[in-house]
Amino acid sequence: MAHVTWKHLRKAQDDDETIEQAIERIVQEHNDNNEAHVGEGQSLQSHKASEIIDHKARSIIYDKIGEMEVSEEHRKFDKLIFSTHFESLDGYGVGTSGGGNVNLCLADLRLFSGHDSGDHAILYASAHDGNIALDFMRNPIFVSIFRVDSIEDNPADVFCGDPASMGAGWRIEGNELWALVMYAGFSYHEKIYDDFDGTDFNRYKIRIFGDDRVEWFIDDVLVHQITENVPYFDAWVMWWQAQIYNQSDNGSSLYLRYIALLQDK
Repeated sequence: MAHVTWKHLRKAQDDDETIEQAIERIVQEHNDNNEAHVGEGQSLQSHKASEIIDHKARSIIYDKIGEMEVSEEHRKFDKLIFSTHFESLDGYGVGTSGGGNVNLCLADLRLFSGHDSGDHAILYASAHDGNIALDFMRNPIFVSIFRVDSIEDNPADVFCGDPASMGAGWRIEGNELWALVMYAGFSYHEKIYDDFDGTDFNRYKIRIFGDDRVEWFIDDVLVHQITENVPYFDAWVMWWQAQIYNQSDNGSSLYLRYIALLQDK
């Protein structure tokens, strides 16, 4: 004799719906009800009414916050913050060779490689006082918005720290996007994409957790990470550097719209 479990029984003599089907239907109706759990003392109502809503750290990302909704009085100012839209080139270092040049525009900054192989343009921000310095043990965050104007094989780099000694950065070269690391004078380059279109402005971010890991993000999406050869001490001689080199005999440009650097006090 076959055994029939209760869930397969009809819920009523005049209804062919089984107990199992009824439970599934009621649960689904509950899930679809946007008024569920909002009554007095229930979970959603309590969540909305709580003085402090506790979420995992960094779980609320920027696209969940409306434009112009964070006012000055709500900024914590517990970090060293350096940011610029390039209103001026005062205080920056500029290096050019051949036909390379740096031009300040109203909405962005243009670094032009020059037309001949070997030409280049460099813009850098130095720390002139060792008491205020980029320190990789203070978990710096480096954000930049930039693009190139062509897919010529002229490497365009945007680098947090000193590209000659210590730091991490980006390189766009043709259709390739690279993650750059300089560790105690030794360079490490890892390709992220080999079909990348760098001619659109993107928001590039690097997070450096000193002596632990480095993370690379594009528009807040993690695209690369390393846990070895992580920059681990201060690079006080250099905040950041941007550069473009001509190695193709065809001129191209790197456009910088914004750069920000944050680190713990």
